[in-house]
Amino acid sequence: MAGKWQQAAVKTFWLNLEQELESLYHDLNKGNYFHGPYHHFIVSDTKQRDVYVATVRDKVVHRIVAEYLAGKYGPHFYRHSYAAQRGKGITAARAYAFRTIDRLYGHSQVWIGKLDVQKYFSNVNHEILMKLLSRRVNNRKILDVCHKIIGSFGQDGRGLPLGNLTSQWFANVYLHELDRYAKHVLKIPYYLRYNDDMIMIGIDRQKIMHWSKNLRQFAHENLRLAIPPHKIALVGLPEPADILGIVTNGHCVWTRRTTVKRAEARMDMKYRALAPELLDAASSYYGCGIDQTSSIAYLII
Repeated sequence: MAGKWQQAAVKTFWLNLEQELESLYHDLNKGNYFHGPYHHFIVSDTKQRDVYVATVRDKVVHRIVAEYLAGKYGPHFYRHSYAAQRGKGITAARAYAFRTIDRLYGHSQVWIGKLDVQKYFSNVNHEILMKLLSRRVNNRKILDVCHKIIGSFGQDGRGLPLGNLTSQWFANVYLHELDRYAKHVLKIPYYLRYNDDMIMIGIDRQKIMHWSKNLRQFAHENLRLAIPPHKIALVGLPEPADILGIVTNGHCVWTRRTTVKRAEARMDMKYRALAPELLDAASSYYGCGIDQTSSIAYLII
């Protein structure tokens, strides 16, 4: 249903493209732009997530703001911050972690510390975020639009919606403060962040415990974010360590079982929708169940 709603909204905007863009330009230029309502739906994978999708008109504004922030902040972000940036991403984050593990493992005991902010997007403080943006963004019109986007969502001056392109950039600006603290104050040699997942790799267990404690305290005192004890983990290889969905024991890597199950479920849904008659035929011909037929259909298609 969410996809159909988006398709209809895009078609309507496209049919009136010239008028829509002219109106949007006028509102932005005159300071009359206001953010519209969100379309809400729930996505279920490992857990239920509330997703909020902006109107097509607002998405155009999000793209403009995101490109502006990319130019302003991209060169200044910590190089091992991997979320929502060109040339980065979860695969690059894992690759850096595995390279580091390979470099250290075999010479001594390797420890991996992991921290995860609790309900991160729901707890980003609007006032703190605007102060951080105003340090580097010197364009008053852009700051005003950022303020309107940020204020279009949340309760008690907190929260960013999952689904906005700008939310990912605002999130990076917010946690850039934590990255700076990790590298310039704590001086953690091997540290990376992907969204609100932070990973430290080292050979000294006590140092990683010390760094975890300080990162947790900094997040609480300066960013008003909670990293509860159950969101902190310390793993010593060869005990299996989960690195952003891929597990390693220092010698080999494998995909987390929940990730495999989720991918299998999505494949089944995809090929049920694309070719249900092909699945039925394959199931009858090969004498196998529906769990196996999606793989067969994938090969045939």
